[in-house]
Amino acid sequence: MTVVVLFCLPLLNTSCFFLDDDPVEPEGYELKVTVNTAEMYEKLGIADELLATLADEPEKSGVGISLYLYDASGNLVDSEDGVGIRHDLQPIKAGLDDLENGSYTLLVVQAVTYEGEEGSYLDIEKEEKLSTIEMWNRFGREIPATFAFGYKMVKVTISDGDAELTVTPAAAGSVVEFSLAGLDKTDFWEIYLATDGVPFCIAPDDKPGEPDLVREYRTRWGGKAVVAYFDLSQENAPAMKGKFFCVNMAGKTKYQIIGMKADLTDEVVSEGEVDVMLGGEIPVSYDWGAN
Repeated sequence: MTVVVLFCLPLLNTSCFFLDDDPVEPEGYELKVTVNTAEMYEKLGIADELLATLADEPEKSGVGISLYLYDASGNLVDSEDGVGIRHDLQPIKAGLDDLENGSYTLLVVQAVTYEGEEGSYLDIEKEEKLSTIEMWNRFGREIPATFAFGYKMVKVTISDGDAELTVTPAAAGSVVEFSLAGLDKTDFWEIYLATDGVPFCIAPDDKPGEPDLVREYRTRWGGKAVVAYFDLSQENAPAMKGKFFCVNMAGKTKYQIIGMKADLTDEVVSEGEVDVMLGGEIPVSYDWGAN
């Protein structure tokens, strides 16, 4: 006889656990920024000229902004370069996202920009730290007034929610309206305007509107910097006028008008001192017919 032994096993209740190799991280917060671009150009007295310049090449040039966000230690957290390019002077909206709670410093830079390969007329360098960031204009010596640039630095706190800011950048210098008359009474080939201003580079600090000078371009004329230039050998006009942007030109500023002859000898034609407000406009002129 065959004996069959049955073993009864109890039914075990089991639960299933699904392990996610890529857990979903909570999303960060957004900093929304509205930048009023018109006021800087209006204060410099060049808004109309800039609009005319933008209208000449609407497919290329425009007004753009760049955002640089730094943590409490001055380290770069996030940035956006050349965003919101417009061909008018309406406000530009931009933003940074995925931000954590904390205190930050936001640097907003405003400049005329090319949408093509050239990029901005302003080079931003060493932006990894707030203490080292520099702004360099690409023109070299003389900067046409319509390519003036500016910036604003503001504090912002992210605390369990998105944040919104409205920023109005201030010009990083002033505009000089340089005019000459009686040119038919002189034998100069070139005319230079040299000032105490620094036309190349500034570094913003934690005091908005008070840039630090970092690198300077100086000429042989008393250690001054060339900020405006006319080539008389190319034009026979009896009078010439132009507007130029002078970086960090503010306060009591000494200037010289220097003439260069064909044999490369030069002389100081006129010199003086002007009192300039940062972001303002100052006329400098000379008339050979009246002197």
